[in-house]
This record gives sequence, structure tokens and C-alpha cells, in this order.
Amino acid sequence: MTFPSGKTIRVELAVTPQEHQIGLMFRTSLPKDYGMLFVFPGRQRLQFWMKNTWTDLDMIFIGEDKRITAIYRNVPRSFPETPEAAVARRSADGQYVLELAAGESVKYRLKRGDKLNFQTDADSRKP
Repeated sequence: MTFPSGKTIRVELAVTPQEHQIGLMFRTSLPKDYGMLFVFPGRQRLQFWMKNTWTDLDMIFIGEDKRITAIYRNVPRSFPETPEAAVARRSADGQYVLELAAGESVKYRLKRGDKLNFQTDADSRKP
């Protein structure tokens, strides 16, 4: 994935419902210049939560045009003892969600409306 600044990072894709459900659960750290891109079949209202996610994250919601629709910075991790009702949740419209380590969206100077450059398997099937 390439950001408007020209910075490129590696992303792991989460495409299937099972991959969406697991996401970054149980990871205690993320590699440098790395994220997870959740891919959905079309634009919709998406809700993400931090159940069993043991690192603080930035969540970037992205529309079908690959422009950022919302950014949530420093979404707090959960802990094994975190009650379900206290697990952080964030929602916005989008077709994609990029999760980065907390603080990375500021480091990469990402803002609402920025266009990101990436390709998924679904993109390669478009005429």
C-alpha cells in the first residue's frame, strides 16, 4: 500500500468472514511499516472492535474510491479480563479498513479524504 506521501508499507489482507473476525487478535506487536487491510464486497456501515486485540491501533476506514472516510487514532487495546461491554468499538462507512499500530496514521500524515494506492484480488477482476 502506498500513501499520498509516497511511503509504502506491507499489508496483510483479511478477505473472508473468518479472517475479518480474527483480524489482529492475540498479537502483542506489529512489524514496522505494516498493517492489515480488511476487504469487503462493497461500501457499507462497518463496525470494528478490539476484542482480544492486545495492541493499541489506528483504524482507517476507506471508501470504494480508496479515499479515507474516517480515522480513529489510538484505539485502546483490550486485555483478557476486559469485560465485553468495555471493549473499544469504532464504526464508519467504507469498503476497506486499514489497521495500523497506534500513532502510525499521524506518522504517515494520513487525513480524511486522502487517496491510498493499493490493489486487491477483487480489483484485478474489474474490467
